[in-house]
Amino acid sequence: MMITKQTKLDLIRRLSAVAMMALMVSHAEAATLKTEALIAGSNVTVGDLFEGVVQHGDYALAPAPQPGKPLVLRAHDLTRVAETFNIDWRPQTGHEQVVLKSTAEPVGRDELLKALQIAAADMNTELQLPDHLNLTANGTPRVENLSVDDQRQTFTARVALPQADGTARVETVTGRAFTLVQVPVLKTALQAGDMIGTADVEYVTRRRDMIPGDTLLDTGRIVGMTPRRGARLGQPLQANDLESPMMVKKGQTVTLSLKNGAIALSLQGKAMQNGGEGDVVRVLNPASNQVVEGVVSGFQTVSVTPPAAVLMN
Repeated sequence: MMITKQTKLDLIRRLSAVAMMALMVSHAEAATLKTEALIAGSNVTVGDLFEGVVQHGDYALAPAPQPGKPLVLRAHDLTRVAETFNIDWRPQTGHEQVVLKSTAEPVGRDELLKALQIAAADMNTELQLPDHLNLTANGTPRVENLSVDDQRQTFTARVALPQADGTARVETVTGRAFTLVQVPVLKTALQAGDMIGTADVEYVTRRRDMIPGDTLLDTGRIVGMTPRRGARLGQPLQANDLESPMMVKKGQTVTLSLKNGAIALSLQGKAMQNGGEGDVVRVLNPASNQVVEGVVSGFQTVSVTPPAAVLMN
């Protein structure tokens, strides 16, 4: 990156401010021009440009370059510095230059997000950083504390950023925070009519705000049911995705069962309609040619209670 107009103005002002001081130096200092310098502090100094300078080596000339954006001082600027500080150096070709680079590096979004997620490991929360970060560090950032506002879906964290001098600059970082939930989904390819077993279900993690309000979160409402259509593997299920499996089919011979205290009776009947467990269906009693209603209580089994039971005779 070429030296900017503003940086050059800052440099000229600083040089002018010390011009009178430099005139008091009785002899010129011998020095060697550097070709590249790594800037660890917040400013570029005379000593960053010339090797062997003692008198004004620590004098700050301009702000340090931004991380990842080298600053180049060319022969004209270097000559001005040498003349101002009475340094025994002059350009030989006119192409001399010093490339200045910051030792700090931009903090990567992935690196910072990983540190934040580790800090939020027990919060069942997915964090999102803003699109643009303007953080630099001389090492790995460290999350000192993190808080989440569930209602606003935001987080606030204090992050320590290592500096070149061994200290750490603490910055506040904010972003979005989303609550995570465990959602049961089908992991086995099932067709309509297949009964869902415990082994057919697994849990996946989803953002709460990304799943419909009627999503089934209790496996008790899934196991023992059957898909209305082909199963959607790995996808959250809603109540209307499932139905009770067909225990009784229309025209099928079923067992009519009566339990009334110590009395238990059963006989064969003909189902007049389809039904799953818990459904009320009509069954023809061939012996009496009467139709009774009962509740499907098992595979090809319908339970009846008085007064319908009298029609079983």
